[in-house]
Amino acid sequence: MLVLDGAVGPNLTDDELALTQAKGFERAFGNFVAACRTDDACDAGPDAAATFERVRAEVEAGPIPVSTAGERRELQVGDFQYGVVGALYDQALWAFLARGLAEADRGDGATLLALADLYNDREADGTYPNADEANTAISCADSTERRDLDAARQAAERYEEQAPTFGPFLGWSAMACNGWPLGAEPQPTIVTTTSAPILVIGTVNDPATPYEWAGQLDEALQPASRLLTWQGEGHTAYLKSDCVTEAVDELLVKLSEPADGTTCPAEATADGPFAGIVPDLRDALVENGGLNERTATCVAETVQEGLAPADLTSLYGTELSPSLERLLTGAVADCVAGG
Repeated sequence: MLVLDGAVGPNLTDDELALTQAKGFERAFGNFVAACRTDDACDAGPDAAATFERVRAEVEAGPIPVSTAGERRELQVGDFQYGVVGALYDQALWAFLARGLAEADRGDGATLLALADLYNDREADGTYPNADEANTAISCADSTERRDLDAARQAAERYEEQAPTFGPFLGWSAMACNGWPLGAEPQPTIVTTTSAPILVIGTVNDPATPYEWAGQLDEALQPASRLLTWQGEGHTAYLKSDCVTEAVDELLVKLSEPADGTTCPAEATADGPFAGIVPDLRDALVENGGLNERTATCVAETVQEGLAPADLTSLYGTELSPSLERLLTGAVADCVAGG
């Protein structure tokens, strides 16, 4: 048995991969912007696209300072791009993206820089893992394409026509293998000989591994493959969708396969698209912390409101920072005392 969530098309050229991904991020950002038009909870305002463009113009003109105490870094244009891109991986980060754009529009790049740090797995001591280096090595070993400066410039211009916001960003990435000193191995043709079930999961609004790739991989893995679709937002679906999670668990634990072509709904809740971490933290406090739903909601909302940009990476890490632990402890005490 095999579950493939966040599928990549098996026979993509470098150009197809980058352009399709650029369109995926464009689609996801468009959904964020559309949600801001009708939801007052979006800090970036009803015209989030205009807020984004103002911030982009500002950061391209020069770095935006950050308000984090003791922080000597600034929001550079690269971190701005990574902060926005990273927030589109999970709808729970939309609230922080909206907050970050609004703050940067007022001259503070702290939240967008924190989102970039989260995307890049930056450690508290300022170090980074070697994921980027590994990705470059793997990608360049899979492809014989080596684009020079002129080819990358042409790709950026062409992608911009179809994905104005993220096309140039992905187009310039075509230079990643330029000068790579090692050769490449040709990718093998996929031949499925197993009788064990393979479940391919595609998220309709996945920006990083766009939905169309799931269909391509499912077709390549026939006859063993089945396609499961989630009509949600963000990269991958397992543990984000109850419907998808149940289907995967049923397959891996009970060997019960979902029907081919099964579609799971987006499971919209009353919390709305800018609820941020509130739903997940509230549920965790009820299930694992023994709090009632009212108190858990109070704690979750207090933590989200008081969360410092520097603690955003800690929130998604394996260990709470001292400041985040103090915030959580204080929120629990205040909300329990308040009934």
